[in-house]
Amino acid sequence: MIKFITKKIKFLRKLKNYSQVDMAEKLNISQSAYARMERGESNSWALYIMKLSEVLDVEPEELIFDNNNVKSDFSETLSKKLIEQYEARISNLEEQLKYWKTKD
Repeated sequence: MIKFITKKIKFLRKLKNYSQVDMAEKLNISQSAYARMERGESNSWALYIMKLSEVLDVEPEELIFDNNNVKSDFSETLSKKLIEQYEARISNLEEQLKYWKTKD
């Protein structure tokens, strides 16, 4: 179960484009302590479950449960978030393209 949780935390961190340093600062711990947590070398994630869920924008249950219903909800949430991120990036690139076309 620990590996499942730590993989999920790492995946969500990357999805948010946060570094380990960013996460450590948000949790008010050292980067090395956060890295140990993410690697599964420490169970301290349990102490920070509420703050982790807040920072990663998920319900605490989504971080700790590994059943089919939660996984499918989790996958659906992640898919939506990925789509939103890609749409935002595309929009930003389109704006940049328009800007640079006017410079010619």
